[in-house]
Amino acid sequence: MPLFDWFRKKTRLQLAIARGLEKGNLASQIRELDDLVVSSRTDAEAICEALEMLLQGKLPSASGFDSPARCLPGLFQQIDGSDCEAAPILRHRGGALLIRLIDRALEPGQESLKEEVLFFAKILAMYATPKGLERIVQLAREGFESESWFWNVTLGMYMPGHPDAARLFEALRNPLPSGFIAISLLDAANQYLLKGGSLRHPFDSDAGMERLRAWIESPNEKQFSYAVSAVCALPFLRHAPTRELLRLAMQHPSADVRLEAAWAGAKGDDPAGIDALATMALDVNLSERACIYLRELNRQDAIPAAASSPEFAAKANFAQWLAHPNELSRPPETLTLVDHRRLRWPPDFLERPVWLLQYTMRDTTELEPDDVGVGMVGSRTWCFFSYEMEQRQPEDIYALHCVWELEERIEIHDVEASNREYDHLLTQWTGSPLQSTQIRHVAEVEPEIGLREKLIAIASAQRDKRPGWVVLDGLQSQWYPAADFPKDQRSKSVLEIHIGRQVLGFGSTHSRSEFLKEPAKLPAEQIVTAYERLLSRLATAPDEDRIPLLTSMGSPFTKHFDAYVGAVHEVRGTPENTVIISTYEKLLTIATALNTVSEGKTLGTFGPVGQKLDDYVTALIAADRNADVLRFVAELTPLWDNAPGRLGQAAFSAGGFEQAEALFLASREKSDYWAQGKEMPLLAEIWHRRGETERARELLLTCLRIMLEESHGATGSDIEFFENHYQRYREAFLRLLGPEESLEKYGLPESATR
Repeated sequence: MPLFDWFRKKTRLQLAIARGLEKGNLASQIRELDDLVVSSRTDAEAICEALEMLLQGKLPSASGFDSPARCLPGLFQQIDGSDCEAAPILRHRGGALLIRLIDRALEPGQESLKEEVLFFAKILAMYATPKGLERIVQLAREGFESESWFWNVTLGMYMPGHPDAARLFEALRNPLPSGFIAISLLDAANQYLLKGGSLRHPFDSDAGMERLRAWIESPNEKQFSYAVSAVCALPFLRHAPTRELLRLAMQHPSADVRLEAAWAGAKGDDPAGIDALATMALDVNLSERACIYLRELNRQDAIPAAASSPEFAAKANFAQWLAHPNELSRPPETLTLVDHRRLRWPPDFLERPVWLLQYTMRDTTELEPDDVGVGMVGSRTWCFFSYEMEQRQPEDIYALHCVWELEERIEIHDVEASNREYDHLLTQWTGSPLQSTQIRHVAEVEPEIGLREKLIAIASAQRDKRPGWVVLDGLQSQWYPAADFPKDQRSKSVLEIHIGRQVLGFGSTHSRSEFLKEPAKLPAEQIVTAYERLLSRLATAPDEDRIPLLTSMGSPFTKHFDAYVGAVHEVRGTPENTVIISTYEKLLTIATALNTVSEGKTLGTFGPVGQKLDDYVTALIAADRNADVLRFVAELTPLWDNAPGRLGQAAFSAGGFEQAEALFLASREKSDYWAQGKEMPLLAEIWHRRGETERARELLLTCLRIMLEESHGATGSDIEFFENHYQRYREAFLRLLGPEESLEKYGLPESATR
């Protein structure tokens, strides 16, 4: 029976599953269902039927966000409560299928499916079946993916009220699991007890105390968070060494561990713990947490008066916000008050105190200036890290925060260059003549905000041959010179500043230029010394420290590679291509040695080997080492299954046209967006060189038609994106096939935007 007929006249979810199974894009079809809730028995049965097909090998078993192995179990999380019709189906039939998927994933040759095992385990934990608990305990005891962070998610499901929580913690008590599974178990048990649950802590044993001691005494900074978790457990343990471990924790080099130790002591009725928390409440980087702990212990009387002053509390709040893992992950070295005032703040326009605080984060690599920024406390604590707030006057900073908080009531839209709908707003400008005006954005302001104009626009322009922007706001229309703002100022931010100042009632501005600063530039000698010191450390560091530096897109070896090359050239006079080759090959040697340990990731696309490949290839070709390029491309090909097109470009540059052709064809086969890369014009050129002119023509025409079709539904910056690709294909078409070949006879215009 055809799949569509199978699900004919069924729910949206069933139809989406049917289409996805038929077209091979299951995840895409499911993601298109907005606000999907699984509630009916038939929906649950459809999910289970699709899982059966996955087990039968009728669906691809690849891992990742777009795989059936991820999107189908993901639907278990969108259930409409435990009492809906779908719940028992997913719990029993679905749970059994997930267990079978786990068993299948553990079979040899199922590496891609293996990556989803802990996700399956999380779903089993959600649905709380005996067999599911049994399988989770088995995986933990066997140390499956013992260092995976996802164990924290899976075991974190066992909170008070979970029917299997006590059985899970008891089952993993003896023996305790290994690696990060043990930390995840520790965190889960701590949270269970902190939230009011009652059970014997799984680490309340001789073996558990030894583990806790090892984490507390570990000098490894990467394990300091483990020490925090270990100390958190101490108030819940009955073993005698708890006081000794508490004493060790109070002497720990990490302030976070010492803070947790003070809390643990105070929770155990130790007056010294209360005194320590009171002292920490006066440390701006610890104050907020210390005060929270004292309030939780009903000892707010111990909070020092200085810690309760509004300015200090604002600094403490901002320091805590900056230290969050989603922000800068550590507290600032300094916090300085920039501005404080009381403002009538929207949306209720009640007067409230607000603060602007400047932070400094020391750069630990010595390869870039210290990070400096300005955030706001008083309404919503926030910092715009990329807005160069330290170069703006206070009123402009408040204005930006104001409009950000009102984003649902002030909608700002991009205006395309070809859109002349709002050109009539330009007549609002009555100042000196402007040239080269182009409206960039339009803001729709809700009447409740209280501004005169409900439609406010900004246009880029020139005034007296100087660039800037004009905000078109009726009688409040204003000219903003580009010279008054930080470099690379975005026009949208200028519009937000204008509107925010109107909302907050700020008057005329003082000179903005006095706040501007030249970007700090490090001495070339410092860059050379610091980078080479990092390279030297990389060569001898433990594998666990080296691998992240060679696999992360944010690696300092990638981020500062170009600056180092330029600095070496400046200091030593070494040709830049020589420095590129030498430095890259040092990194490559270390990455190659770690290739097996890192499962190929150190030679992948994300680390410095991948990110700086193009520079290396260019330098090798300049040194007449084309053969080395082709040999290196061949070595990387098995490891770069996700990016064959980039390797093809490298091979093409070095004259390896057959090698490049194979890689370009692989790229076209693997990607749904193959026409958007740089590879296809090069592939057409290869075919044209070989005399396969018709084949080259058809490829370029196909790509042109794809870009033309895509551009029709494009908005915003996507219009320019597709136009650029269209012109690149057009240029290749005319260059390879000659000017006598007219695109008109194929029904193709000169531009995708016309």
